Amino acid sequence: MNVESYVAASLGPPRWLERLQDIEGDELHLLGDLRRRWLALAAGADWTPEAFAAAWRAQAEDVDLTDLNRLIAQHNEYFPIERRLSFDLRLGDYRAPWGIPWRRDARDAAWIMDHLPPDLDRAGAELAHG
Repeated sequence: MNVESYVAASLGPPRWLERLQDIEGDELHLLGDLRRRWLALAAGADWTPEAFAAAWRAQAEDVDLTDLNRLIAQHNEYFPIERRLSFDLRLGDYRAPWGIPWRRDARDAAWIMDHLPPDLDRAGAELAHG
């Protein structure tokens, strides 16, 4: 082990890893809170499918994703430098490690809808199954 590796290991996890853990933890926490709201909305009234979809879309659009998107923007900016990714001059971009995309898209209402769709039948089925 060289001195650089020894010093790096003694400093704890690299910042890029901590940031990814923060992003994933924030996403899980947010989705858990939103799932409870989604189920409560489905249980809270005698909805038509269209009215439920409209109400859920409105709630999803009101969610403040600023802090999460700030972390994602930091990840997209600093990850290639912190991971020392090679730059491909032909592509004009950093080469993804092992061919795995490293950039993350900003989160928005569509991302929420992908995880918790404005589908009353699905929400009702989840309510029925606990």
